[in-house]
Amino acid sequence: MKDYYNTLDVPPDTSLDKIKEQYHLLLFAWHPDRYPDDQKAKAEAKTREIIEAYKFLSDPAKRKAYDARRQAEYAEEQRRQQERADEERQRRERRKQDEAEAAQRHTKEEQQRRQQAEAAQRQAEYERQRKAQAEAQRQQEVMAQSMREASERAKQQKRSEYPRNKWGLLVALAVWVPLVVCGILRFLGVLKY
Repeated sequence: MKDYYNTLDVPPDTSLDKIKEQYHLLLFAWHPDRYPDDQKAKAEAKTREIIEAYKFLSDPAKRKAYDARRQAEYAEEQRRQQERADEERQRRERRKQDEAEAAQRHTKEEQQRRQQAEAAQRQAEYERQRKAQAEAQRQQEVMAQSMREASERAKQQKRSEYPRNKWGLLVALAVWVPLVVCGILRFLGVLKY
């Protein structure tokens, strides 16, 4: 629907005299003879709009019907705008709710992932400690075994060397004692070559 008040550049509660005065001013301003050839068509179209607007607004019955229809359309437009605003508000609320739910799901999933990672880390740490304990125990067993073997070898060696040492000591005594005694006697001058 055309806005005739806007065409004549007057508010809706303007009196008929003011409408008539504005009509003459605009008609004079937009007269096609005042424009060059390339803008005449635009001026003629604007003049036709001004004349049509004046025809509606100068007749009280037409103006009343126009105002009623304009008011109804304005109310309908307001209702549509309100509906659009309500729909937009509901959409925003749904979006907020969806975002909140998504954030909550994300937080929950993140918490579950963190718990799983911590559990896996604890399990890996437990496995590492268990392996370290098993390795330490194995090394202790190997060390104890090697110490037992070394002890056994030392005992066997001692046993095998004991008779040799015994005879070695006797041989050493049998050889060295006379030599030492001879050396002392020579020193004292008791023995001579």
